[in-house]
Amino acid sequence: MVTEVDAAEFEATCLALIQQVADDSTEIVVVKDGQPLAKLVPATPPGEAEPTITISEAPPAEIFPPGERWNAHGTKLSPDGSAWATDG
Repeated sequence: MVTEVDAAEFEATCLALIQQVADDSTEIVVVKDGQPLAKLVPATPPGEAEPTITISEAPPAEIFPPGERWNAHGTKLSPDGSAWATDG
């Protein structure tokens, strides 16, 4: 469930809202003048899989050339999926 909260309300009640997100696994979007500013989401518990990244548009080829694979930490992966060894 996603809840929108005005920035002024978030400022006044942020600790309670953080606890709500932790307890209920809800998401809170902080808005100002109707525009989203930030999203508060539950932390991934220890031992769970690392979150994945979804890119809605293809990044420019000069940043991620076609055919190259990268993990969420910005490490280039070899063809077998392991971290690419680098010099230095």
